[in-house]
Amino acid sequence: MTGRRWEQLNAQPRTRDALVAATHLLIGLALLQFGAIRLWSQVAVFDTSGLAFLLTLLGMVAISTQRSTRPFTALGIGAPIVVLDTLFGGSLGVTLVCFDLVYCAVKYGSDRGVRIAMWIAAGLAAATGIGLLLRPWGSAVPLLAVQWALILAVAGMWGWNVRTERLRTRALLAAQHASDTRELRQRIAHDLHDLVSNQIAVAGLHVEAARMRLVHDDEGAPEAKTSLDRASEGTEAAHRQLRRLITVLTTVDDLADGTAVDPATAIPELESLPPGDRNLVWGDAAREALAGALAIPPQERSAVVLRVLRELLANAVKHGRGDIVVDAEHTDARFVATIVNDATQSRVQTPDRGIGVTGAALLLTSIGGRLESGPDAVGGQWRATMTVPVGDGAAGLDADAEPRAAPRTGSSR
Repeated sequence: MTGRRWEQLNAQPRTRDALVAATHLLIGLALLQFGAIRLWSQVAVFDTSGLAFLLTLLGMVAISTQRSTRPFTALGIGAPIVVLDTLFGGSLGVTLVCFDLVYCAVKYGSDRGVRIAMWIAAGLAAATGIGLLLRPWGSAVPLLAVQWALILAVAGMWGWNVRTERLRTRALLAAQHASDTRELRQRIAHDLHDLVSNQIAVAGLHVEAARMRLVHDDEGAPEAKTSLDRASEGTEAAHRQLRRLITVLTTVDDLADGTAVDPATAIPELESLPPGDRNLVWGDAAREALAGALAIPPQERSAVVLRVLRELLANAVKHGRGDIVVDAEHTDARFVATIVNDATQSRVQTPDRGIGVTGAALLLTSIGGRLESGPDAVGGQWRATMTVPVGDGAAGLDADAEPRAAPRTGSSR
């Protein structure tokens, strides 16, 4: 029961922060009652009867309600209050809240924020050291500087230790999940190939055998042959779709085990896909956006993005006409690429050796992305838009959104 309540509390950071802030308030008030104030009275600039310590404590408690949701904002607002409290002589309650804010900033802050905070801390430490060396301050000020340096260092190292342990645990869980998913895909592909695919092939053989026997039987032959033709087309289509699904399941593992994607060679390969009379036209900054997205780890995501782009471009070459326009946008959260080309009205069935638009959508789903494709309402164009989370958004897009791949023309659309 206690463990479940603790998990529920961790799932609600605002409630957790409010409870921690209330705890800070109770502890701080108790410390004020016991006279834990004027810790550094030798360096106090202002004199107070004790009201200032109560006000600074209340301010820090209010700020601590954002300790994990906006850690650097809380630390930035709380720093001047800590300085003011120190100028009055310092209180233990405010010092404890400051310790917690530094700990939370390192633990919950973004990677970029932690790097900036470390540079700021290093700069302040260097400036303080130079100031202490250039001017004689007596013994009180250096002692205060050393004590605050230890307080901030211990809080930061504690937060860093928890942060790295959490990241390591998350990486191990992600690796275990990827391994389990890979094993499941291999098992599904094996079962589909050995069971379902073989049964479809056997059904097709029976259809062909029945069709050959009807050659010598003229009575009812047209209707029976029509039914057998439809059954044969159905088994062939089912077998083709099944093979495509097996290809998708095994492609994910092949991409994960492949070499790293090099944008310098991958992008020219994409540009070489259209035939001589057709060109690949890049939108504004689209080429740079794609290169930036392919350069971001992990390798599996970059390989899937490149594989899906190849499939969409090949699909556009096979079933479209004219130049192919590629627009791309890369932000800190996601990568979006749109492929547009003029669609043809031909529905000629061509041999399909790729994974198709449906297979491309399944590939994107494996990395948390999605694919939307289909004809425009006006203009006679076919449009495919792929969205892939990157950076902090790599956990995935809207979980309720299913990949959609609306067919346009041909077998793979």
